Amino acid sequence: MDLDEPICAIASAPGRAPRGIIRVSGRDVVTVVEQLLPATDEEAAASPTAARRTRRAFTLTEGPADLRRSVPVDLHVWPTSRSYTGQPMAELHLVGSPPILELALERLVRNGCRLARPGEFTLRAFLAGRMDLTQAEAVLGVIDAESEHQLQTALTQLAGGLSRRLGDLREQLLCDLADLEAGLDFVEEDIEFVSRTDVRRRVQETITDVATLLRVAETRHRDAARPQVVLVGLPNAGKSTLFNALTGRDQAIVSDVAGTTRDVVQAMAEIDGLSVDLFDTAGWEAPSDEIMAQATGQRVSRLEQADVVIWCDAADATELEQAASRELRARLPRPPDLDLLLKCDAGTQRVGDGPRGHVSCSVKSGFGMAEVIGAIAGRARRDFGRRDEIIPSTAVRCREELRAALTALESAIAALDGDLGDEVISMELRQALDRIGEITGAVSNEDVLDRLFARFCIGK
Repeated sequence: MDLDEPICAIASAPGRAPRGIIRVSGRDVVTVVEQLLPATDEEAAASPTAARRTRRAFTLTEGPADLRRSVPVDLHVWPTSRSYTGQPMAELHLVGSPPILELALERLVRNGCRLARPGEFTLRAFLAGRMDLTQAEAVLGVIDAESEHQLQTALTQLAGGLSRRLGDLREQLLCDLADLEAGLDFVEEDIEFVSRTDVRRRVQETITDVATLLRVAETRHRDAARPQVVLVGLPNAGKSTLFNALTGRDQAIVSDVAGTTRDVVQAMAEIDGLSVDLFDTAGWEAPSDEIMAQATGQRVSRLEQADVVIWCDAADATELEQAASRELRARLPRPPDLDLLLKCDAGTQRVGDGPRGHVSCSVKSGFGMAEVIGAIAGRARRDFGRRDEIIPSTAVRCREELRAALTALESAIAALDGDLGDEVISMELRQALDRIGEITGAVSNEDVLDRLFARFCIGK
């Protein structure tokens, strides 16, 4: 395919309309258009590099001048690379009559244009670096939007919201790689360009960012009207008491007997002015019967769909229970978004002495409940709002790449902790970099491009 060859297509919607648009792009576009719509002497004297809009006339019939019929055309010309496609481009805005549009298209082809393939204008914009692959998908999202919400989500992605986040991740990985590989060049001189502690910290920060994006991509297919907030923890940690306090009604059964909650209990709650769907799950323990096995399956399924996961510990937990809590928390399908220390009026532990990172509270006395409510609402607003950064088609495409990038980054951490060589760490970081690059198109994948642009309509 000659990517500079002039192409043309009808860019407006099919059918009759007050206005129809024909788009032209490629080399010699100005010459091709001028043959169809001759310029006046004044227009011909205009700057050849300036974008311009002029009023022309499109002749419908050929023959003697007194018998010719014409229609007005607004001609928009971008004669340089500062256009949508990154190459000379023009648009003809004329009456939206299908026969007239087809006639103009036929004349352009006669003058040297080729009919554009589906998505070829946006493909040229991508290949020229005018947009990345996520923005190209957003163009399709704008075209296919069926609601105001879908349109705004696509426009947010088209404006580069997701591109900037992925670009920041790639830039950080490139800096990490540069530091590591610079040290490899001077390994015999024992020069350390960056400490392993700094590399580990930076890679861990990147892991957090990638995990957040992956979570958004994995939940983007759902169109839940409210954020999903899930309470998890050991049996008798106080989850049901907190659930009832947040929902304002005794929907979950509360008992000192561990394992009272056997299935998932759901209710809507107003938390700091935000409506959420709150879920109380069965206590996390090894299943001892079929019922508990089913409860475990429900809990895991709910965690996978959650916007906010809250791990609950009890202040009166024994040392054995605290050890079990740490072990089970580390085995969660995803890291919790918030850790709560409940029952702070019940144990020997002094109020407010919760583990680092926990929010300590007591439902019974009200201690710390304002902080708990604020923390839950803050996380729910932030993570639920992030869904609007990614359109569903992009989320589906990038999940596997984000998972692979996360695996590579975690392998890099393991290599750092295992005191392996910088070349091993560098290899894992480069793998993560390539995976993220495939999302934006910085690393070219022709199969992905073919599948994406085949879904476009002609003229876009």
